[in-house]
Amino acid sequence: MAVLGAIWMVVGLAAIIILCILSLLHVVKWKVTGIVALIAIVGFFLIVLNIGSSDDKEDDVQVAKLVYSKGDKLDDGSIAFNTNGNGKCTIKVKGLVNGTAVIKNNDDEHQFKDQVFNVKKGKITKVTIRQSEKQDEHNYVLDEGAGHKKKFAVFGGNDLGDDDGSGSNSISDKNNNNKILAKSLTQDFSESGDDILSNVKVAYRDSIFYVTVPDDVIVSSDNEQLNLYRSIVKAIHSKQDHPTGVVYFVDSTGNIIAETKTFNNTEVTLK
Repeated sequence: MAVLGAIWMVVGLAAIIILCILSLLHVVKWKVTGIVALIAIVGFFLIVLNIGSSDDKEDDVQVAKLVYSKGDKLDDGSIAFNTNGNGKCTIKVKGLVNGTAVIKNNDDEHQFKDQVFNVKKGKITKVTIRQSEKQDEHNYVLDEGAGHKKKFAVFGGNDLGDDDGSGSNSISDKNNNNKILAKSLTQDFSESGDDILSNVKVAYRDSIFYVTVPDDVIVSSDNEQLNLYRSIVKAIHSKQDHPTGVVYFVDSTGNIIAETKTFNNTEVTLK
C-alpha cells in the first residue's frame, strides 16, 4: 500500500508537470490541468489515509494463543504448568498470524524480565521460562495481542522427570496430596487439646482450602480472628513441600468470613 502511494505521487506529479507545460503552450486548457491536479492530490491523500487504517488493523489483531491441555487447567479454571524439577518450564504458544507475543510478570513478589518472541501463523512456538528450583509458584501473563491476555502460573520444584513442562499428572497428584493434607490437619486439630482448634475442620476442593471455624471464633475480635486464621494458614503451608492454594475460612453454614487473596499468601483478609 505504501508503494502504491509512492507510485501514485510520482505519476500524478509527472502528469501535472506535463499538463502545465502543455497549458503554457496553449495545447491544453488550464482548467483541465487544474482538474487533473485536484484528482491527483485527492487520490494521494486517500491512499495515505488507507495506509494508516491498514496499520491500525494490523495492531488490532490477536497474534497468538496459549496452548494447554485439560490437565493444565485447575478446578478453579486457572491455568498452571510445572517445571521439570530444575526450575525450567516450556510454554507452548500457537501463532494465529505472523507477529510478536510477550510473556510478562504477573506477580508482585517475583522478578521477571519481559520475554518477547516471534510467532508464525499456524505454527507452535516453544518458550522456556526459568525460575529458581526453590521458588514455588509464580504468576505470569501472555500478551497475545489486540488486548488479549492469558494468565497462567508456574509451579516450581516439581520433579516430573521430563522436559516438556506439561505436568498434568503432577498437578493431579498435587490436588490429591492437598486433599489428604486437609484430612490430616483436621485430625491434628481435633487431637490438639485446644478448645478452639479441636473444632476446626479443613477441606480441599477446586484448588482451595476451606477451613470451617466454630461460631464462637466468629464473634471474637478482629485481631483474635486474624491471629487464629494466620496460624492455620501457616500450619497448612508448613505441611506442604511447595505451598499452594488459596484459603477460605467459612462458618458452620458455609459462608466465607475470611480469605487469603493469592497462592502462598499468609495474609488473611476478613470479609
